[in-house]
Amino acid sequence: ESKEWLEAMVKPRVIQFLDSRGLTLSEEKTHITHVSKGFDFLGWNVRKYPNGKLLIKPSANTNLKVSFVAMACFAALATNSAAVVASSSEVFKYCQLRF
Repeated sequence: ESKEWLEAMVKPRVIQFLDSRGLTLSEEKTHITHVSKGFDFLGWNVRKYPNGKLLIKPSANTNLKVSFVAMACFAALATNSAAVVASSSEVFKYCQLRF
């Protein structure tokens, strides 16, 4: 259906559904978009390609956060190899929990 139809017919139902559970829909964060354009949701990027393939992968912001954490750990501990190994295992644990 069209974006206008979704905003007029579906969005009020979603708002009502959430309201009955004590939740609200954030107008600033809520965007209606086609899955072929892709969207980020809870740190994941979801996109459906023209060949029908649906791809879900970590969003670019999530990848940047992990990279910054890893760089900070390695830079701070670069002089001590045992500390680098210990901190890298913490980064990998974070990645496993996140992804």
